[in-house]
Amino acid sequence: MEFRAGAGPSVDEALRDVSARALPGFMAWFNLRSEAPVVVEDLPAETRFVPCELLMALGVKSGITVPIAGKERPFGVLGAATKAKRRFSDDQVQFVWSVANVLATSIEHARSAAELEEKREQLRALSHKLIEAQEAERGAVARELHDDFGQVLTALRLNLQRRTPDESENIALVDGAIARMRDLAQDLRPPQLDELGLEASLRWYVERETARAGLQLELDLQPLASAPGPAVSTTAFRVIQEALTNIIRHARARRVRIALGPVDGHLELSVGDDGAGFDVADARKRAARGSSQGLLGMQERVELAGGDLHLDSAPGRGTTVEARLPLAGGSSR
Repeated sequence: MEFRAGAGPSVDEALRDVSARALPGFMAWFNLRSEAPVVVEDLPAETRFVPCELLMALGVKSGITVPIAGKERPFGVLGAATKAKRRFSDDQVQFVWSVANVLATSIEHARSAAELEEKREQLRALSHKLIEAQEAERGAVARELHDDFGQVLTALRLNLQRRTPDESENIALVDGAIARMRDLAQDLRPPQLDELGLEASLRWYVERETARAGLQLELDLQPLASAPGPAVSTTAFRVIQEALTNIIRHARARRVRIALGPVDGHLELSVGDDGAGFDVADARKRAARGSSQGLLGMQERVELAGGDLHLDSAPGRGTTVEARLPLAGGSSR
């Protein structure tokens, strides 16, 4: 046990933040064993414990010490002392004990907050690893679809072509399967994202999807001085992908605005539409209940990349999703 702090007119500047060991025979240890207030009227004459040298040097004659109780074990001891010999009233003893209880509660809250933050950091690290594993698995599945199944379907098409022209209907079915397989592979993990970078892959993806959905597209992709890190690139692509998917499925929109560019060391992106819109607070409640994973997924991805996500919408007013990501790399906060 150590003396951690002292204050009062009898404590000079050198002893205000004293850190000295309290030996087992001292009053503090006696107090911890007693688990109740210890009142001393004449410290030099005390026989229950060894008078503390620090207090004796300060001329302390009388005092009160009470344990600072924790849930599992005491945090320490709080004391109040005076140079004059005196007898303390029950109210004075109770006051010191009340202060010790307030200290104990504050320490418990601080420790709980620290433990909670540690758990949050562990969850963030786990989520980051899960997202990385998910992206790796998507890439592996996409490559397998493209390389293995794609080759099988292509070979089947060639065989059908060689047999007879009457196989045109079957050939058309195979062509459709090949096209669908390629779309699935690219949606899982666009090869352009790894091969050509964020800007090229976004341009290809949003132009393809908006054309298919019959949406008017306003696209503003500002040039990036250097390629963002993999975490930031993947996060930006997935946020835009999820936002655009929601527009196509739910918004009943006619126009879509997508912008991306560097601003003050960050990558800023926005996806907006002129569709039906929705109540953001209600959507967040549904997401918290697990009925809408898209919003939670975007939020989690952006936060893990060290960024911020903002959602603006209202019934009849369309929707805008904005994200701000650090270009420095995308470490979790």
